[in-house]
Amino acid sequence: MASEYFVFLEKDIGPQQIAAVVRHPDSSYWYLYLNPNRQLAFRLASSPDGEWSEEEILPVGGAGDWVVAVDGGGDLHGVGFEAEGPRHWCGRPGYWEEQALTHFVDKHDKIFPLFLGHRQDALHLVYLTHGPLSGDWSLNYTEWSNLTWGEPLILASAEDTGWECQPEYWSADMDSQGLLHLVYAQPDFDRWKLYHRSLVPGSTSGKAFLLCASAPPGILPGMVIDLQDDVHLLWVDAESGELKYRQRQKGGWPRGGWLKEHVITPWAQDYLNPVLLIQGETVAAAWQQAGRVCGCISKDAGKSWEPTSALAGLKDTWLARYVSGRQPGEMVAHWSFCTNSPPSNLVTPTLFLVPVLLQQEVSEATSPPEQPAAVEKHCQEPGQDLSFFIQQHNDYFQRLIQQVEDLKYTNTQLELALQEKIRELNAAANLSRQAEARARSLSQQMLTQHDTIKLMESNLQRATGERGSLMTENQKLTQQLEALKEEIKSHLTAQREKETELVNQKRVVREKENELAAARQALREKEAEAVTLARYLQEKEHSLAALDRQLRDVQELYRQAQQKLAERKPGLLERLSKAIQ
Repeated sequence: MASEYFVFLEKDIGPQQIAAVVRHPDSSYWYLYLNPNRQLAFRLASSPDGEWSEEEILPVGGAGDWVVAVDGGGDLHGVGFEAEGPRHWCGRPGYWEEQALTHFVDKHDKIFPLFLGHRQDALHLVYLTHGPLSGDWSLNYTEWSNLTWGEPLILASAEDTGWECQPEYWSADMDSQGLLHLVYAQPDFDRWKLYHRSLVPGSTSGKAFLLCASAPPGILPGMVIDLQDDVHLLWVDAESGELKYRQRQKGGWPRGGWLKEHVITPWAQDYLNPVLLIQGETVAAAWQQAGRVCGCISKDAGKSWEPTSALAGLKDTWLARYVSGRQPGEMVAHWSFCTNSPPSNLVTPTLFLVPVLLQQEVSEATSPPEQPAAVEKHCQEPGQDLSFFIQQHNDYFQRLIQQVEDLKYTNTQLELALQEKIRELNAAANLSRQAEARARSLSQQMLTQHDTIKLMESNLQRATGERGSLMTENQKLTQQLEALKEEIKSHLTAQREKETELVNQKRVVREKENELAAARQALREKEAEAVTLARYLQEKEHSLAALDRQLRDVQELYRQAQQKLAERKPGLLERLSKAIQ
């Protein structure tokens, strides 16, 4: 399924947290990754299989989790989530801008990006936040248009109906109409259930559709959306170990909706994510199986699938991921691989970037590969180099060996499954024999218990008669109970009236007490006024007594003066009195 592969990086690059290939509108390609110094770096290529430029470092802050996309004008945008908070950067080689997104979340929240894409002349960002408390999470959406980010919208949270259990292992994408598609796993006792949900940002959450009742934890499904906005999904069933594919067509019944489920391979259990690629009517799937990279294609938009084969030339490699980044409806034909060991176990893997041809190069038949006419002519000439012809046959035999290994592996799994089925059949036979013996014993018991059954029937008849009398008595008791209920209701009504009257009396008493308190207060005020007036009268009495004493003193002085005057000038006093008169 894959064409020749080439080494993208010859040196060790460190564990890849996220790698992305982005197709530019001018048909060039960007490859973005984290270098050994945890710096966000990129390289450019003019075509999928062209030469890549030297590494350049993006002049942005620290690189935690990040997502990238290209807008309609050809500028590259990225949103990175790090310890200091989310940051948005955009531009092109030689010109870069960066800004902090402080209004996105609280500083205590942990943020995980899910999707960034350019749709309908705007950038759309979907991200997940986890608060400081256990179970505190929310799914958020915002868009970048007119050079500004809008206020984030909460699409779902733990408080919403249907999201009681915190989902994990998210995948997100958006179609050309702005409809957001989510695939996630929710815990259900001892297993994980895989769901698909589509919703319009800003509206209520859509209804969840159960894809798989037993999904392996930590393995994300492959999800892509084609030009018709049909959703294609690829996942692993943990219970059966099967790799399954399903398609959701756009629109409602009868054209749209979920199509039937396809089993791509009966055994695909591994801890690496399956990947999916679509171009026109051709759908390609790839997965890791027993240390080999396997693939399968469908040429009728997923309605039927051709036989599985291993990818040629990819020996001892591990399928890392399908690197994302594309224009709407365009699937970038690249897969990413690591050598020597799975990327989760390898400290410094070497990364391979593989351009994929969406056609099956190797036939599943056992006939030798056809030789081009030029090669036949070249090989028929004596003394010419046969290395090309030998290499063709070596590749063919290598594929045959890989097919034999696959058949051996499949045969081993089938033998194990057959042995398990034989054990199950033996256990079922033992259970059947035990059931037959039990049935014979029960039959004997039924024969011996025939008289007992008749006695039980007569007892049942008597009990039926007694039941009738009891029902009659029960009716009488029910009537008496209803009468008692009515009497109790009347008593309760009278009691409520008395309680109401008592409440009114208490209210009158409180009013009288308030009036008495007011009268007492007025009396105290009058008493205070009386005390003040008595004190004033006492002061006045003292003043009058003093005036009286002064008057007596004056009268005494006047008497003495008259006496002295009479003694000195007799008759003068009389003349003065007359004069005064």
